[in-house]
Amino acid sequence: MRWSKGLTSLLLAFSLSISAVSLGWSVINDNSSSIVLYALHVAFNLYLFIISVRSTYQDTLEYHSESIIHISILLTIAFVLLGIASILPSEPSPIISTFQDIRVLEILQLVNVGIYGIAWILSVTTPMGPPMHYSPSNIYSEKTVQAITNMDENNVCGIINSSPWDFMLFSYTTKVVWLGNIAASLDIGDLPIVPANIRATFNYARMRKATREIQLRIFSWTPKRGSGFLLAYRLIRLNSIVFLAELLLAAVSAVLFYGPPFFLQKLVKYLEVDPTREQKGWGWVYVFGIFFANVASFMSVLFACIVYYLLTVLQSLVSCGH
Repeated sequence: MRWSKGLTSLLLAFSLSISAVSLGWSVINDNSSSIVLYALHVAFNLYLFIISVRSTYQDTLEYHSESIIHISILLTIAFVLLGIASILPSEPSPIISTFQDIRVLEILQLVNVGIYGIAWILSVTTPMGPPMHYSPSNIYSEKTVQAITNMDENNVCGIINSSPWDFMLFSYTTKVVWLGNIAASLDIGDLPIVPANIRATFNYARMRKATREIQLRIFSWTPKRGSGFLLAYRLIRLNSIVFLAELLLAAVSAVLFYGPPFFLQKLVKYLEVDPTREQKGWGWVYVFGIFFANVASFMSVLFACIVYYLLTVLQSLVSCGH
């Protein structure tokens, strides 16, 4: 994992250098609009480079996985936006004096998009943790341990060492499905051990704590102890981040449903108004728009992961503030 993070840092260093060169080229040609744009590029690349270098030296599961998710989300956004900007047709600017000036900035931007693409592949395929082993005797009875036939050393659920890409595609469940072909039996001890935060004991203890600490009071009205109102309020408080992520996911999925027809309509109109294909960039934009709108509709879990991560970070910041 460290070599992958190191290579990502090296690529982001190249990207930072290219953004700095583009900024310098814009300053030399006195292009005020490009100066602001490439100054933002330099600031973004510098932040991304610092986060990537910091992650190279992180060897704990919590901080490593947090950095990998953070870098993957930022690279996804940057790669998509720069990729769209690179295929859009651009009008020659009267501020830039020569055609050579335009070509230099375009070439630098295309190289930057390529670097972002390679760094994105590295980040989303980097495991968020190592394969792990946990002794079944610590959680199962002696009878269950003796009945275990699955002797795989890495017996902890694959969600721990999955990459962001595996997490989005649920690839970590393949190992469980494959047990049906290779395992002599399929008892509870043969299944991978799930993390503590999704085990029944942990959630039971969390709910008991919420029962003691979370109370509902609206002005002078208090629901009866054990009523459905109080239980619903406690469940909403405990799962507020998940509920909010689900609401946002439903809203975005509803909008994405109309994405493919929208881009298809734009593509048909483009084919009618530009029969000589002088502005091919817009045609590519609409074609890619149809493809990625369909992908986003069927892989809306990607947005859910991003939203859930951002909301979790926000919740952590609020907790630190208190």
